[in-house]
Formats: sequence, structure tokens, C-alpha cells
Amino acid sequence: MNTKDLAYFKALVEKRNYTVVAKAFNVSQPTITQAVKRLEREFEDDLVYVDRAHNRTEITRSGLLLYEKASTITANLNLAHQEIENAKLSRIRFGLPPIIGSLYFPSLAGQLLKEGLLQRLDVTETGSGDLLEAVKNGKVDIALLASVLPLHDSSLNVRHIGSRPFVIVVSCQHRLANQGSVYFKELADEEFIMLNRRFVHPKAFKASAGLRV
Repeated sequence: MNTKDLAYFKALVEKRNYTVVAKAFNVSQPTITQAVKRLEREFEDDLVYVDRAHNRTEITRSGLLLYEKASTITANLNLAHQEIENAKLSRIRFGLPPIIGSLYFPSLAGQLLKEGLLQRLDVTETGSGDLLEAVKNGKVDIALLASVLPLHDSSLNVRHIGSRPFVIVVSCQHRLANQGSVYFKELADEEFIMLNRRFVHPKAFKASAGLRV
């Protein structure tokens, strides 16, 4: 079976006019007629009936059944073509820190999908510290990462997409529990459990001299 025949037939059911369908596909009218005849031979039944008295093209019950299936087949074929074309495209090595990714990636995913880029991502998950070095060394093409200070590096193309404060978690009895904000210098004598140096957090805490991590 020729998939083009199905496409012609689907359009004929929708337009009910051989001439209009032929023009839409930039083919001759006999091409559409022959396509319908091939399908009728394939399914051993009439699919189209031309009512010449009223100058109308009618679709038989079998034709309507085929149209329903043809619509699904055509959609799946188009999807297969798109997925295969996407598979031919080069992959994008994308760095994504787990925490930053959960905060910002959902808002970016829609645009990446629209641009046909989401399917091309090979994701590397690690901390922002590691990812910054990976981008600089060419091991990652692009990364969504966090930085304590603005990144000013001529070798990088940087786009700022948001800012968030650091959050300190303490018990209700801790002396800092009721403070609305905390300076890093207030934490110099505190002991913390935190992410390792692959992430951006330790760099921020280095601003507090003598902080035990």
C-alpha cells in the first residue's frame, strides 16, 4: 500500500472534491482517481461514490471506516518522520544541578520542546561547581547552574534567569530560629551539614572566616 494513496484519500474525504485535492497536492486529478482505485482494490470494496446527478462526491461506509484508520496512520507516520529527523540531529550535552533544576527547568522545558531541543538533551546531573568547570573544559555544551557572584568570563555566554536566597534550617530552639534574615558572619561558629564542594553552597560559606563545614 502506498502511504500517499492514504493521504490523497484522507484529503478527498475532507474536501469531497477531486480537483481541489489534486491542486492541494500539486498533482493531476487522474492521480487522485487512480489512488482511490488502488485502495478499493486493496480492500475489495467501494470507498467513494460520485453522484453525477447532483455533482457530489459521497463516501461509502467502508470509506468512512478507512478514513478513520487513515487519519491515525497518517498522524503516526508524521510523528515517526519527526522523531527520526530529531534523532539525526546532534546531541546537546546539558548540565543540570538537581536542586537548581527542580526550581528552574520546568519553566524552560516548554520552550525547549517547542524549539525541538528537549529530545536532543543528554543530561548530566551534578553540582553547579562541577558543571561550571565542565562547561569551561568543553565537557558540557550548556548548563543551568547557580553562582554566588555574577559570572564575568569572556569564554562563557551567560544569561541570568533568576535569583534565590540561601536558606538556613535550624531547630526551633536555636538562637537564629526567630531571625528573619541571617548574615554569613553570624554563622562562623556554627557547625553545618551541607552539600559537598561539587555544589555552589560551600563557596558561599567561605565568606564566613572560620566556618566549620
